[in-house]
Amino acid sequence: MTTQTKQHPLSSNEDVDLYKIYLNKSEIDYNNIGVLLDDPTCNIILILFLDKKIVDLFRMNLDAEDFSNKTFSFTSSDKVEIRVLQGEYITGEQLISINSIKEIWNKAKEQKLDVNQDELKNYILRIWNKVKKAGRGSDFTVETKRIVNETSHGRCMYKGCGLKLTIDEITGVKGNYSYFAHNVASSEKAARGLIVLSEKLSNDPNNVLHLCDKHHRLIDNIAVSTHPAHLLSRMREEFIELSESLLDGLKYQPCLTFLILFPVRGNIIGRPTNYQISSSLSVKNLRQSERMYELISNETAHLEETDNLYWPLMIKSIEKTSESLASQCVNTNKSVALFAFGAMPTLIALGAMIGNKKGYIPILRDRSSGQWGWVNNKQEKDFFNIKNIDQLTNNEKEIIISFAFTAEPEAFKNASRELNNKGNLKRIEIIAKKLGNDCLSHPDAGDYFSHELQQLFHKLREENKVYRIHILPCMSNAASVYLGMAIDRYHPDILLYEYADSTDGLQTMIPVLSLSYKDGKTILECCKN
Repeated sequence: MTTQTKQHPLSSNEDVDLYKIYLNKSEIDYNNIGVLLDDPTCNIILILFLDKKIVDLFRMNLDAEDFSNKTFSFTSSDKVEIRVLQGEYITGEQLISINSIKEIWNKAKEQKLDVNQDELKNYILRIWNKVKKAGRGSDFTVETKRIVNETSHGRCMYKGCGLKLTIDEITGVKGNYSYFAHNVASSEKAARGLIVLSEKLSNDPNNVLHLCDKHHRLIDNIAVSTHPAHLLSRMREEFIELSESLLDGLKYQPCLTFLILFPVRGNIIGRPTNYQISSSLSVKNLRQSERMYELISNETAHLEETDNLYWPLMIKSIEKTSESLASQCVNTNKSVALFAFGAMPTLIALGAMIGNKKGYIPILRDRSSGQWGWVNNKQEKDFFNIKNIDQLTNNEKEIIISFAFTAEPEAFKNASRELNNKGNLKRIEIIAKKLGNDCLSHPDAGDYFSHELQQLFHKLREENKVYRIHILPCMSNAASVYLGMAIDRYHPDILLYEYADSTDGLQTMIPVLSLSYKDGKTILECCKN
């Protein structure tokens, strides 16, 4: 893999021939070539592909005819593809990076045309001479308008708008309030105009946005420079992806959705968008049947409380939430999705309080991006390993179980050491095969994880005579709820740990909540440290 673009452009036919000899020595058979330009044209980069993978970048400073001849000498194809990064320059840093050029090539995927050898020569001549045609390309045909209307579903395609274009939003009067706008302008002399491409793409539905009046004026008059063609193309693509995803939900079974946002010490957690709800449910062939029910959402009274008040308040919130869930789901046969977030002990306790009889589906939230949704449509269920279980005897009484899913923190070792100072407790380690927030990336894997834990807890109680388990979690919100749903009345008592600083300044974990069962009822209490 080479990048000749780190050097000066090849400035003669002989230089190009020598470069071809150099490439042939590497025994690479290039099967396609692309021509990438910026706008205004400061750079023309030739890209050699091998099985759709970019393997070489180079530049040539030749006259138009030689440029065309030498370009086609690198490939057996009778066409090359031109793409233009409209409205932006390719920087020197980008110029010498294959990854950067790949990103730009993909970004400009809708601003393209295929040309033969003569067409490439004429195109290069017009680019270098900066000859732009007057007038506009062809008008929209009836078929193009039909396709754009159908693709937009009669809505504004501008990101975040989605306004219905068949009714006036102020008066309620029905009519046609839509505008068609080009990504690459129909006129070469317009702000988003491109030589040759303006004419070629003028009547192409893929080059047209369906917009409301406000956003039509925004992209064509008010903020033209901040709306280059590739950005508008991406906007169109994202609108289609979102609308099709939402409409696909019509063929799925209805599902109740609940928002449960326990406060996390001063942090406000964002609600899922409609798209995130739809995509989260679609992996199980489900759709939202009604509005999302908010059971608890960032209660400010909890945000800055000290530990003395925080955990007692959280217990009340957990109990209230689980009771509300039970009352609202008792007479329904619909699936139930939980968009739940909070401290890990809180979510584990919630899972234990609601149990696993209803088949709740916790939804994953990425901690870094704040996005809700599953990473994979399908996943291997055994994404974790269980270590040290063979070291247990049949009379352990108390043990530690650590869950290293998102990371394997030092706090596990420090907390285990402190527990061992009080009593020689053995630690079972449950570790994700690939650490990360998304190691549990599909609800089927969550069900499997919960079932395996349920069996493990039962074995620890019946065979190893364990009556108390100290749980040290480092896991996602969804994994925390699935863990809690694995706990039932036939299992040992549970102590749930949270991160804290030890007396020597090291990060450790301390018990904050306990789970036990008395008279067939789950008892949730604060731990006394």
